[in-house]
Amino acid sequence: MFVAAGSLTAALAGAAGVGSAELAQAGWLGALQLWFLPVYLLLIALTPALLAAHRRGGLVHRYLVDMIGSGNTNPPSIALLPYAAAQFGLVMAAEPAAARLLARPRLWRRVRRLNATTMTVYLWHFVPVITIAVAFYPTGVMGQPAIGTARWWGLRLAW
Repeated sequence: MFVAAGSLTAALAGAAGVGSAELAQAGWLGALQLWFLPVYLLLIALTPALLAAHRRGGLVHRYLVDMIGSGNTNPPSIALLPYAAAQFGLVMAAEPAAARLLARPRLWRRVRRLNATTMTVYLWHFVPVITIAVAFYPTGVMGQPAIGTARWWGLRLAW
C-alpha cells in the first residue's frame, strides 16, 4: 500500500506539473520512513546469540525484552524510553567510525549505487512474502523452526 499510494501520488503530482526535483525530494522523504530495515537485518543476524544469552541469563536481564507484543508498546510504556536511549547511544557511538568509513569515495559510490535499488527490492519482496505467509503458515505447511537451527537460518535467507 505504501508503494501504491506513493506511486499514485507521484503520478498525480507529475501530471499536475510538479517538478522532478520536488518529486525526487518527496520520494526521498517517503523512503526515510523505512529507516528500520538495517537494524532489523542486524537483529535477525544476532538472534541466535541473543537468545542463547537470554536463556543463560547472563547478558540479558529477566524482564520482558520483547518490545513488540509484550505490552511495552501498546499502549506505550516507560520501557520505551530506556530502549530508545540505548538505541540512540549505539548510533551515536558508531557514527564517527561510520563517517570515516563512508568518507572513502570508492565505498561511498558503492553505497549510492546499492541505495538506488535497495528500496525497490525491499518493497517488492513483500508481495511473495505475504502470499506465501497467508497460504502456508495457517496450514502448518511452513511452520517456524527453532531459532538458530540450520532450517531457521535457511528461512532467514528466503525472507
